[in-house]
Amino acid sequence: QNTGIPLPAEARGDLADQSSFREPEAIPYRAEPGDTRAELVAAYLKQHPSYFAVTVRARTLEYKGIKPGDVLIMDMNAQPLAGDIVIAQFYDWQSPQQTETVLRLYLPPVLMTAGIENGELERPRLIEDRSVGIKGVMLVSLGGRQGRLAA
Repeated sequence: QNTGIPLPAEARGDLADQSSFREPEAIPYRAEPGDTRAELVAAYLKQHPSYFAVTVRARTLEYKGIKPGDVLIMDMNAQPLAGDIVIAQFYDWQSPQQTETVLRLYLPPVLMTAGIENGELERPRLIEDRSVGIKGVMLVSLGGRQGRLAA
């Protein structure tokens, strides 16, 4: 079950079809039964067509308070500022199936992690026009799944 509000075409094309991508750090948000955030997410998404929601799956921004299970409201039209959390894609033009969807801290000229995934710190990634695409800037973080609604 989802919020009933479709993702914009740009977000669907880049984020919704993960079949050819490596394991993403964030996936399109889908409300589960009892997820009390569903109405709040729907209200945010209704505000502007460039907003979309993702569920965090990695610990790469844990030191910034972003944990697996959190839902992030992103704006695909916002220009990132230093210190913003962004969703990006790292492209491998020789092997498109190796494209990665990632959450990173935007600190030009690099994207950085602020957490440990698989027990290792990741090196900063230089923002290169051809191999890195910023897909959205985080507007709001909604904490992990909140209890169940009363029946």
